[in-house]
Amino acid sequence: MADMGSLFGIHSYGRQAHIFTMTNRHGWSVDLTNLGAAVRSVNVPGRDGRMTDVVVCHGSFEDCMTNRHDLGAVCGRISGRLGKPGFRLGDRYCKVPLGHGRMVDVKPFSCSVWKAEPSAGDAVTFSLSSPDGEQGLPGNLDVDVTYTWNDEGRLGIDYTASADADTAVDLSCNLFVNLGGFGGETILDHRLAVFADSYLAAGGDMCVTGDIVPVRGKPVDLNSPVTIGGRVSGEYYFANLSDLREAVGGGGSLEGQPRLRARVFSPQTGIGMNMYTDGPVIRLDTGASLMAYRGKRGVPCKTNGALCVAAGMPPDAAAGELGFLSSVLRAGEVYRRRTEYVFTVEKG
Repeated sequence: MADMGSLFGIHSYGRQAHIFTMTNRHGWSVDLTNLGAAVRSVNVPGRDGRMTDVVVCHGSFEDCMTNRHDLGAVCGRISGRLGKPGFRLGDRYCKVPLGHGRMVDVKPFSCSVWKAEPSAGDAVTFSLSSPDGEQGLPGNLDVDVTYTWNDEGRLGIDYTASADADTAVDLSCNLFVNLGGFGGETILDHRLAVFADSYLAAGGDMCVTGDIVPVRGKPVDLNSPVTIGGRVSGEYYFANLSDLREAVGGGGSLEGQPRLRARVFSPQTGIGMNMYTDGPVIRLDTGASLMAYRGKRGVPCKTNGALCVAAGMPPDAAAGELGFLSSVLRAGEVYRRRTEYVFTVEKG
């Protein structure tokens, strides 16, 4: 069973946030907190055998409460950008408060203390109830996020949600990693592959235009590994066209098991991360917009100091902007998504 460790902090409304640790039989460990249902650390050995914490996030409880990038936390109800501050959901117009970068300005998920339930084996389930009208969206929404950790270094994240009225849901974990170790060099030397046939064109505000562009022959064709600094720096949305057309129910999850969608590797440490998901869109953020802030143990982060490979829906899916998918969750239905991050070590 996952261990509940030290007190992380106390929220203004009195609820306590703790650190929960999952450790596999090799001594590889994951630290979680019920503040934002967030990942605080993933400790795996490099090729030299030394344990390396690869997660980049804020250090203190207070800094996490003002977490501009939601580092390591679960984001919702809508985790992506919106091109417009509102959209029509059935006969109701939903006005969503937008802030920096067209992201939803109100952050109840990443800045709330969730209920935590450690369970048999290395697993923790975090639960949160989002009241009707929060973020401008209808329905009382109940969310569960379960983290699992096994002896193969597989960090599983299972999302489920249900509501008593039609609403919009797109949940994701903003797990930022530096496989060279947090607070070290940038991720620009990392090798990256993203398995997708298309990307979603976006404007200067990173809101998608609605154009779905084949990657073949373009710099964003990452189907074969490239060095990040030599090819990509910024934020991108990748998809397979079949996924966009065939995603069904459950907030846009695909039928079947999660599929390998991305690989990242640090030549410095020999640590790799493979990302599997049943989500239709891959959001790649190479940390170009990360700014200096206080990280763990007072170590500052920096631009391109971490990258995030997350799964979700196309931006503006709530409004059906792309014509393929909608992130609308109907009353009585269950939203489901699974993402897995598998950590590997290249032997020296």
